[in-house]
Amino acid sequence: MNLEDSFDRVVENIREGGYEEGLDLGEKATLLRQLEFRFGPLPMAFVLRVATADEEELEHWTRRILAKKTIEAVFGGPIWARLIWDSGKKPFVSTAERLRHEGRLEGELQGRRATLIGQLEQRFSVSERSRERVFAGTPAELDVWTLRVLNCATLEEVFRASS
Repeated sequence: MNLEDSFDRVVENIREGGYEEGLDLGEKATLLRQLEFRFGPLPMAFVLRVATADEEELEHWTRRILAKKTIEAVFGGPIWARLIWDSGKKPFVSTAERLRHEGRLEGELQGRRATLIGQLEQRFSVSERSRERVFAGTPAELDVWTLRVLNCATLEEVFRASS
């Protein structure tokens, strides 16, 4: 392996790490938006709990929000928040951090799309065309669709054009 290949490999590893973080952030952001849409302003304990959740918990909650009538029911009981401490890092201090950030943004968008598709599949029969529509959707469209999936009776209503 030559130096250029080694460098390309390092860059790709950094970007992939950011992508994975972005997927996680996208799923969490989608769930928080839906919780606030459905239940109103969120107590900090719920925000912190989502922020510190693992993949299995997020998957569980993104399914439960479709059917549960209270925020407590979505989470399955009382919430015990874990603290999150800001590292105080400045953004884009290095090329590696910039690459990681780019990967994180890409991953966040994919995470939002994957969460929406999972929720659509939970409620409706989802065609390949609908999946393609989600993956081609803009961030603004995803925002609208992730709120509509909570209350719309049909897949067509979720994707209808905004008036």
